Amino acid sequence: MEQLYRALQLHQLLITSKIPPSKERCLRYLECSASTFKRILDAFRNELHAPLIYDRKSNGYRYDTLDGQFNLPGYWFNQSELFALLMAEQLFDATQSGVLSNEIGRLKTQIRHLLGPLQLDESAAKIRLRTVSRQQLDPEVFLHISRAVLGEYRICIDYRDSNHKQEEREVSPQYLLWYRDNWYLTAWCHIRDGLRIFALSRIHSTESLTKPAMKCTDEQLSDLLGNGYGIFAGGVRQQAELLFELSALPWVENVCWHPEQQQTYLPDGRLRLSFPYTDHRELLRDLLRFSGEVEVLEPIELRSMMISTLHQGLEKYQEKE
Repeated sequence: MEQLYRALQLHQLLITSKIPPSKERCLRYLECSASTFKRILDAFRNELHAPLIYDRKSNGYRYDTLDGQFNLPGYWFNQSELFALLMAEQLFDATQSGVLSNEIGRLKTQIRHLLGPLQLDESAAKIRLRTVSRQQLDPEVFLHISRAVLGEYRICIDYRDSNHKQEEREVSPQYLLWYRDNWYLTAWCHIRDGLRIFALSRIHSTESLTKPAMKCTDEQLSDLLGNGYGIFAGGVRQQAELLFELSALPWVENVCWHPEQQQTYLPDGRLRLSFPYTDHRELLRDLLRFSGEVEVLEPIELRSMMISTLHQGLEKYQEKE
């Protein structure tokens, strides 16, 4: 990606400068040596066939066109660079309707401009993304929270928690998190006096405050998500011991459930999986997808909750028989 980055830097400098930039200015802007700059110039002329010339009169470089402009072709990207740009465009398309639509529209236009003749409809269709379980959120809320994160100031949010309780929270935003096709805000809650993760879909309104945000340490932020399973934080760290049947292996054995997971194959082919968790809610929901193909061995509390949940579901069907 280094060649792509340098080329885009130089191209941006050439098309935005009011006068042709000198060699010294180019070197400062690109933060490169004279030999690297020469290789970039050679690539522009020989590989991109760009009409780049040195104008002795103005002592600078420019495109030899009537308006001084030139469009970089798309065919000069290597495979990984082309894939990255196509993937970025697909990600923009997958973004929720209305959320930063104007800004994303401008970014998509720039990507199509960079891809040039390679950006055909049939080419873009060869890379597709599909999101599931995506929750709707208010575009204005997303915009206000994004500004607070970048501006590092406190906000007051009107939040509905998972128990449907509505309350106001004064928070210091730390960062936005994209997790399982949904947006979350990691922030220090001044009401609960601790780090919390808020689903943006459950934030109904925000109010900017004049107080600066309290900054958390990198260690605090890492500990929030690093200890257990999934997005839920807090609680005592426990070890889940799971036994998966053969039929579940295609969807289980190559999955990273947790960075510290350990797996062992039994003689009959079944898989024993072990990893830490601190909150059972997300883990229990994920295990229920394999209800007839997984057994919770340890801890006993998690096993009991799994059994109770399965019984509750079965009772609902038995009542209708």
